Amino acid sequence: MHRSRLFVWISFISISLTVGFGLRALELSVDAFYLLLMVFNAVLLVLYHQYKERKRLQLFMKEVPLYTQANLILSTLLMLVLFENELFYSFNLLLTAGLYMAMVFVYKTREYQFVFSTLVAYGIYQLVEHSALETVDFVVYGAAGLLYIGFAYAWRSHTFVSRMFMYMSGLISFFAFIYVSYKGILIQAEDGSLLLFLSYLIVALNYGVLSYLVKQQVFQYLTPVFIFAAAWQLWLVVDSDFASMELFLFAVASAVLLYLGLWAKHHWFLPIKESSFYTSIVIMILCIGFAAQTNQYSETAAMLFTFGVWAYLAFKKSHVKEVMDTAVWVQPLSWFAALVTVYFILVEHIAGLRSVYGETAHFACAGLLLLAISEAFRRAKEEDFSMSTFYIGQSSYALAIFFLLNGTGVEADWMRAVILAAGIAVFTWLVLRSGISQLWIVVSLTVLAFYVSLLPLLELHGLPDILMFMIAAPVLLISIGSLGGKKWPDMNPYFFWLAHGSMVILTAIILLEQTISMRLTPFILMVPIAVYVYSSLVKKREWQVKVFLYASFTTLFFLITNIGGHYDLFQAIPAPYSIMITSVILSLTWLSLPVVWRRRVEWYLIPFSLIGMYSIIYKPDLLQVVEIVPILAYVALTVFFILYRKWSWVNVLPLLAILCMWEEYRMIIDRQVMLVLLMISFVVLVVIGRVMYSHLVEKKKDSIILDSFTWVALLYSPFLFTFLQENTTVWLQIVPYLLLSVWFILNRLRWGTQMAAAIFETLSVLTIYPAYLLVIYEYRDLWSDLIQAELEVLPLIGVMIFLQKQTWSDYRQIMKRIQLSLLLGISAYLVVDAIFSHTIWDAWIIGSLSLISMVVGMQLRIKSYFFVGMGVLIFNVIYQTRPYWGNMPWWVYLLVAGLLLIGIASYNEWQKQQGHNPVGRKLKQLQASLGRWD
Repeated sequence: MHRSRLFVWISFISISLTVGFGLRALELSVDAFYLLLMVFNAVLLVLYHQYKERKRLQLFMKEVPLYTQANLILSTLLMLVLFENELFYSFNLLLTAGLYMAMVFVYKTREYQFVFSTLVAYGIYQLVEHSALETVDFVVYGAAGLLYIGFAYAWRSHTFVSRMFMYMSGLISFFAFIYVSYKGILIQAEDGSLLLFLSYLIVALNYGVLSYLVKQQVFQYLTPVFIFAAAWQLWLVVDSDFASMELFLFAVASAVLLYLGLWAKHHWFLPIKESSFYTSIVIMILCIGFAAQTNQYSETAAMLFTFGVWAYLAFKKSHVKEVMDTAVWVQPLSWFAALVTVYFILVEHIAGLRSVYGETAHFACAGLLLLAISEAFRRAKEEDFSMSTFYIGQSSYALAIFFLLNGTGVEADWMRAVILAAGIAVFTWLVLRSGISQLWIVVSLTVLAFYVSLLPLLELHGLPDILMFMIAAPVLLISIGSLGGKKWPDMNPYFFWLAHGSMVILTAIILLEQTISMRLTPFILMVPIAVYVYSSLVKKREWQVKVFLYASFTTLFFLITNIGGHYDLFQAIPAPYSIMITSVILSLTWLSLPVVWRRRVEWYLIPFSLIGMYSIIYKPDLLQVVEIVPILAYVALTVFFILYRKWSWVNVLPLLAILCMWEEYRMIIDRQVMLVLLMISFVVLVVIGRVMYSHLVEKKKDSIILDSFTWVALLYSPFLFTFLQENTTVWLQIVPYLLLSVWFILNRLRWGTQMAAAIFETLSVLTIYPAYLLVIYEYRDLWSDLIQAELEVLPLIGVMIFLQKQTWSDYRQIMKRIQLSLLLGISAYLVVDAIFSHTIWDAWIIGSLSLISMVVGMQLRIKSYFFVGMGVLIFNVIYQTRPYWGNMPWWVYLLVAGLLLIGIASYNEWQKQQGHNPVGRKLKQLQASLGRWD
């Protein structure tokens, strides 16, 4: 035997077809036919229970449970093939579903429950669509979900089955909603349907029951959703002109919010309390949004105001922190939005409201109303709502100010001033209640804006009148800040700094106006000067004191400059002298000040004066001779303050200014006079430097003190060269060198070290040499050209001897090398000069000098003099006898060379025979003697 399952299934199918066709052959009615088929299925189940334990039938009994399911499908197919009655088909479906439910308990297979649920749903659909129930199909479909709840209750003892029926109830109700909605849209379009309303209501009821039974969030939120769907259908059915759909749904949402979302206490309603609360809020927001979009301003305002009331009730009834925190802000925001909507209602009914007053006035009024409500809340001990309404009211008024400043303000000038004046009080209240001191800046800006808004009311004409009025604004701000600061200390800084910010802008505009048109009196600058002086007196921080003090000084300079320009005083006095006048005034003020304030003035006066003196020196017009006196006086004044502060390095700048001044006078003052002035300046600077300072550079504590007078005097020597010409007398030409020599010799001991003193003394002596050469060249006609070269270079030997003995006596070895180098250089120069001259007198002179050098070298035991003299003498002899030995025949040179070689060889042989070297001993003695020479 094969024991194949295939043949078992073929046998079962053959039996089912045999029974089906056999029953059809009996021409039974449809109900009898289907009844007998179900009886056949029941017989299969009975046989399974009776014989499932017999081993001989195990092959067939194992397939019976699975085949029974297939047999139900096969029975249905036989019904469809052999009969075409849809109504009876629905009963067959329901009966089949019952069999599947029976198999759940017979075969312990839970999956059949889903087949049962599906067949029941399909059977209900077939029953309704092909019977008299079609007229109320919406209601029946909506109630289909309740049937499954009944199933769940019937099988409540089976937990899984009961719970699955509940979920199927929700699923079936959802599909029923989709189906009836789709069908309702196709049939009624935008017309309402009472049946559709009842269907949605039943679905909502179904989900409400499921929410209570299952406690699933999806059912809890679907319940209020279908309530609102039913409400929408109800509005379509009623089709009332009394209220719009948005307002009607808002009213329903309000009822749901109150009765289900806030006040629900019955245990049936508790599961949907939270979902009803949030869903109704969403619906209300949507209604408000659609109403606002369709320009239903009255309904929108009413809904927004009501929404704020509900937010207040939600705060009182809810115990959820997030809801309470949100409701506190939703309430004032809703009322603010309602007040904004009222503006559009007023614009529709009041002509010219928008063009004359605009949004600014309305936002301001809305802000004031909300602030009044905030105060009412505060007195009612509702501190949370009082605070939130207060901030929303402040925001509304801030928006009004923003629109006002943004150019979308009111046309009425008085209204603009009134809004800003009220804004001062409003924002002051904001600062005091919030405790945020930084918000004083808003108050100060509002005060300034209010002051500016008075300009149109005063009917001022022209920029000068406006500036005369506006210059008082910083004074007003400082006054308010000072007076209010006594009660509220945090207030003063914001008014104070805003005043100075505006003062800077106003001062810049004033200066620009005075530069362009000069219509404005320059004495208007007295106001910023007074403000800056006052500020420097009241401030404690040093940087602030200095900033305001220096600002007042700078403004004083502009005042003096503008006075000169306004009253044409610069025709007599050049404009740059306004800086000098300012410096003089500040210097006179400095005399009456205490030490601390003197220090502060000096920090400004010194650099300001430096700028002033250079401005005068390099002014566009040529300097006049008479201006030397004020410039020198200005330099003296500046030098006085610099020396008073002991800024020795800075003192170089004013002293250099004198040098720059002489440069500017180059083409104005006679050259001879200028040379005298420069020499006088040099002498004065050197004398002042020696009187005031003991050293050229000296380090004291943490500072380095510089003798700026003496160092600047040094620059006069090269500067003098620029005034010399070729035709200038030699005695003037040597003046720069002599001044330089004097400078070095006078300051040789002021550096503080021996090395520096030696260097300065050397430079002093060497700087005289160029002057000596200039004199030699100038008077070279007084002696012969034969000794010109000797007169030029031989004095250097005397200088060298002087420096070696007096200045560099501690550096003998170095001086020996320098002496040798100098002698070689002088010798080379004289020899070259003699060669170019090519006279017998030059040879005699060179020979004599060489011989003198050798004699001096031997007498003083100085090797450099001896050897250099000997070398020059030998060179001179050879050079002068060249005509004799240079013309000898070649064999004479050969003979001399041979004799020399024979003599050397004979001497060496003789030395070997004698066994000692007397000549070598003499040479060694001579070398030892020369080694003791300098």
